[in-house]
Amino acid sequence: MEEALPQILAGHIERSRLFSKATYVTSEEVKGYDYVLRGTLVESTVTATRYSYLLGPAAIVPYVLGAPMAKYSASLTVNYQLYNANGDKVDAEQTATLEAPLTQNVALYYGMWSNSKTMPIGLYVEAIKTVNRDVVNGVIEAVKAE
Repeated sequence: MEEALPQILAGHIERSRLFSKATYVTSEEVKGYDYVLRGTLVESTVTATRYSYLLGPAAIVPYVLGAPMAKYSASLTVNYQLYNANGDKVDAEQTATLEAPLTQNVALYYGMWSNSKTMPIGLYVEAIKTVNRDVVNGVIEAVKAE
């Protein structure tokens, strides 16, 4: 998991076409690159709240009528810093975060596909995409300002 986020981010930076190539590398392999993006994962949470209506055998009735069965929430915060080939900081340390956690109620009629936004992993993927967009935009601004 610790390598998944930076690998996804490298793919997003490469697709932004800011650079001809963006690759995830370990700290020993950074020689020969024009810029190096380093970061720290500050917070990464996925929570689930399940609703029970305490009606005994009739507890299924609220679900059938459309009441939520569960509520999922995902949040993500990263700190990052861009360095040039000489190892000098290009810009001050930046933070990319979701303004508010992504949340989704789940009920019988909402559709619960495993990769959709209604399931925890799909919601977390959306959080990663949102934060990665902020990081890519921050990198673009820092490179243009240099």
